[in-house]
Amino acid sequence: MLLLDFFFFFFKQKTAYEMLRSLVGSEMCIRDSFPTAAGMASSASGYCALACALVRAFKSTADVSVLSRIGSGSACRSAYGGFVKWIMGNKADGSDCRAEQFVDNTHWPEMQVLCAVLKGEKKDISSTAGMQLSLKTSPLMKERIEKTVNERMATISECVANKDFEKFAEITMLDSDNLQEICRTTEPRIQYATEDSYAVIKLVHAFNKAKGRRVLAYTYDAGANAFLFTLKKDLPEVVAMLTQHFPTPESSFCFNDAQLAEQVKTVKLDESCMNLIDYPKKSFELLLQSPVGAGPTELAATESLIDLSAETPAPKH
Repeated sequence: MLLLDFFFFFFKQKTAYEMLRSLVGSEMCIRDSFPTAAGMASSASGYCALACALVRAFKSTADVSVLSRIGSGSACRSAYGGFVKWIMGNKADGSDCRAEQFVDNTHWPEMQVLCAVLKGEKKDISSTAGMQLSLKTSPLMKERIEKTVNERMATISECVANKDFEKFAEITMLDSDNLQEICRTTEPRIQYATEDSYAVIKLVHAFNKAKGRRVLAYTYDAGANAFLFTLKKDLPEVVAMLTQHFPTPESSFCFNDAQLAEQVKTVKLDESCMNLIDYPKKSFELLLQSPVGAGPTELAATESLIDLSAETPAPKH
C-alpha cells in the first residue's frame, strides 16, 4: 500500500505462480484472481508468489521477503501470514530491508477484511511512480518519514497486540487520509481516489456515528478501491449496510467464509443505518471477504497449472 507499506498487510495471497526448473527462462504459469495495477496490491502478491516458487523449485535458502522486494517493495510483506511489519533497514544495499511477522494469523481471528472493488481498470499512474513523485515534491513527506511512521507503528502495534479495534480503526483511517493528502500535495497532483472512493469514506464515518463506536475502518492502496476492516461479529451488518448504499448482487460476492455470506441474508438493517449518505445507488464491481491470511501456501498437485502428464511438461491452457 503506497505510504502505508510501513503498516500491516492482511490479505491472503491472490496469485499463483508455478514452474518447473526446465521451464524457467521459457514459460511460467500465472493465475491472478485480482485486477492488476488497479490499486489492490496485485504486484505484492504476484512477486511474492513468484519468489516463493523460485525458492522452492531451486531448493534455495534465499530470504523470500528480500527476494520479493526486488520485484515490488510491498511484496516483502506477503512472505508471512498474520500481521507483518516492513522494516526499513539501514544498509546501503538494502539487504536488511525486509518484512518480519509481528503476530501470526491466529492471534486476532475476529479481524476481517473486505475489499470493495469500485474500479477494476488499470490506474493512470503506478504505485512506484507515484511514490517517487511524492518523495520529491510533497511537503508532507519529510515529517511522515522522520516522525509520523515510527509513532504510528508503535501505536498500531500496541493495538494489534491488545486487539483494540477502536484505536486500530482510528489510526488506520488517519493514515489513509494522510495518503490522500500527500497525493493532493504532490506536484503534479496525484488522484487515485474517485468520487465513489470518497463516498465510501463518508459512509464509513456516518455508519460509525450511527453505531456510536468505530465498527468499520477504511484504508486505500494507491488506487480507488476500498479495503475495509471490521470484526467478525459485526461483518454481516456491515455488509448489509454497504449493499444498502451500494446495491451489489450476490454473484459479485467473493467470500472466504460461506457461513458469513449466508448470515448477511438474515440481517434486518436498522433504519438508523440506512440512507446515511446522499449518493447514487451504484454497485460494487466485486465485494471480497477474507480473514487475516496465513501467508503463501503450496497448492496440491491437483491444482497444478502445469500439465505434468504430457511428454514435455507445459503450461495448461
